[in-house]
Amino acid sequence: MKILVAILIICFVALCGIGYRYFQIPVYPIGSWEESKSPDGHYIACVTDYFDENFWGHKTRWYEFELKEPNDRQIRFWRTDPIPSASFGSRSNTKVVHWESDSSEVRFTFPGVEVIMKPQ
Repeated sequence: MKILVAILIICFVALCGIGYRYFQIPVYPIGSWEESKSPDGHYIACVTDYFDENFWGHKTRWYEFELKEPNDRQIRFWRTDPIPSASFGSRSNTKVVHWESDSSEVRFTFPGVEVIMKPQ
């Protein structure tokens, strides 16, 4: 009988720990982004800083650069490691997405790094 009670207590504690960890982790991945429509209105450029954490605490962070049409058809896409000292999106007033006036290319400008994408 004592063994059964001990097993039940261990199971209860384990389930409480799993439940706590499950509700401790927000719905992942989460991110902050900036997007901008091209001057001619044919394209949208977007950069997103993603963060993810799994149940066991392994954390991952990455950037996604995307060039798409207003109907969400993807034209260009690039995923990379985060850029050091970059601050944009909801965390900052700094704008990193800059279109050429003729919509021929978009520049994502960060401290020491510039990513260029062309629609064509």
